[in-house]
Amino acid sequence: MKVERRLLRVEGEGEVVIEVENSLVKRVRFKVVEAPRFFNYIVRNLHYSQIPDLVSRICGFCGVSYVLVATKAFERCLGLNVPEDVEALRTALHLAERVKSHVLHVLFMSLPDITRAKNIGVLASRNPKIVNYGLKVLQWARDAMTVLGGRFHNAVTIRPGGVYFTPVEDEVRKLSEVLAREILPLASEFTKFVLSLKSIPDEVHKYSLVTVNDAKNDYPHLGTGVCMNGDVYDAVKFYEELVKEEVVPDSTSLQYSINGKGFLVGPLARYNTSFSKLVGEAQDLAKIYSWTPPLKNIHQGVIARVLELLDALLRLKEFLSNYRKPLNQYVEPVAYVDDVCAFVVEAPRGVLYHYYELDDNLKVKKARIVTPTAQNIATAQELAKALINRPYSEAVVEEANRLITAFDPCLSCAVHVEVLR
Repeated sequence: MKVERRLLRVEGEGEVVIEVENSLVKRVRFKVVEAPRFFNYIVRNLHYSQIPDLVSRICGFCGVSYVLVATKAFERCLGLNVPEDVEALRTALHLAERVKSHVLHVLFMSLPDITRAKNIGVLASRNPKIVNYGLKVLQWARDAMTVLGGRFHNAVTIRPGGVYFTPVEDEVRKLSEVLAREILPLASEFTKFVLSLKSIPDEVHKYSLVTVNDAKNDYPHLGTGVCMNGDVYDAVKFYEELVKEEVVPDSTSLQYSINGKGFLVGPLARYNTSFSKLVGEAQDLAKIYSWTPPLKNIHQGVIARVLELLDALLRLKEFLSNYRKPLNQYVEPVAYVDDVCAFVVEAPRGVLYHYYELDDNLKVKKARIVTPTAQNIATAQELAKALINRPYSEAVVEEANRLITAFDPCLSCAVHVEVLR
């Protein structure tokens, strides 16, 4: 018997497929059924300057990550050095996106599972203050993205060489005041609530951890290399030579593995490998509530998310309170350094890899985009093996759903295939 159920509380269309023999679970797999999206192909023959805005449409949750990684890839091969204050503005926008994404996941997807509240409505009836705190933090993050990025989805600020515009100081000052006066205290209470939960599973899961090797040796943000279990690799070598990409039958998402095994990207990987680089207040809370690394269960990713959320808000406080409108917001390309453009950025859900090759007219002749969700699918499948040989029941279906939700998948981002002729 084969049971197929739609995945709940995830972005996009997916299913959990459970094969049952003699009333026992024999196989569990996750199937992405989103319609194919041909971004790797669509960007071909377009000028590099058109690409960042185009690829930002891949994801509503993480549009800043997509436009930023494409921009950094092209800046790398065009020899562009962006002014530090402009780079700081782009980083702040990226941090605001992290806040928005993490609040959405924790509040609407993870907490209903962890607290067995069934849905956000039940959670709100039980914990109205906490839900209200989360919603206010979410609204502030949307406002911050609007001020810094032009709008809260698919920001229109970032471009190769800098930004299209810079926010006025009065708007930034208002954001800063609300953050310090209202949002940080609420975010702290929201974080403490999650850290105090006793219902987060603690069964040990095993996985290899992959993060961006941060260019500034800070908490993982962006760079040209990745770290796996303490070893550093050039991103191109890692994704083009070490990582195996494969097509999976009846799923529209590619899957990725190394030596036949999956690996983990995302908040849990960042937290476990770079805890000491979080802002001090976030580290202190983790220690008070006994959530210092390593976090060994995928469901504990909610801990990493709320502490990353607090870390991001504290970094934003520093940026906003010291903001001065940049004098130079754009730098023209002055050199054509390399025709291979590649970069990695930590999207909220994990490492996002973009690779482009340009022709003599600076048009894209080849592109490859590897998304966080697609990288995590193999690990999710491996962890689901724990359900094998258990008597089939609705509880098994619910547990499989909770498992995939814990990865915070963005399934419509994961379906990047290209036309083969």
